[in-house]
Amino acid sequence: MNPRAIFSKTGKGVQEASGRTSHLSRADRAVLKEIDGKTVLGEVAGKFEKIPPDKFDALIQQLDKDGFIREVSSGATEPVAPRAAPPRAPAGKVAPPSAPDDTGALDFTQALKIPPRPAAPAAPKSPPVDIAAAAHAEAQRKAKEQEFDFRAREEAEARAKA
Repeated sequence: MNPRAIFSKTGKGVQEASGRTSHLSRADRAVLKEIDGKTVLGEVAGKFEKIPPDKFDALIQQLDKDGFIREVSSGATEPVAPRAAPPRAPAGKVAPPSAPDDTGALDFTQALKIPPRPAAPAAPKSPPVDIAAAAHAEAQRKAKEQEFDFRAREEAEARAKA
């Protein structure tokens, strides 16, 4: 087994590691729990120093064969570090035009200036509302309405008696 290989759990492996199923022994399940899809196999093996390397390799091969784990990366190549961006000209200065090459590529080294967006027109403001005055007017309206209802009821009763 390549110690730089990376394995991750399959759905079956996740169920086994979480304890929903019990197909593996406790020691094998402990190894399965440490496989996370990010850690290289050498680091996982380092956590289980009591297991001899040949038995650990056999266990990993058996877990792979039984469908508990799958190989994500063989670890054959070193991970490539991201390339640094090429140096840029300071803002405000224009880079000198480059000599045309025979590839026919266009030169996009000069920055484009995009005009700013026009400001949105302000919405017309409604006059401020005096909440206290509005509540007072509403109370007066209700009082007049009740007074009218009371008078109408008295007149109706008087007509009924007459």
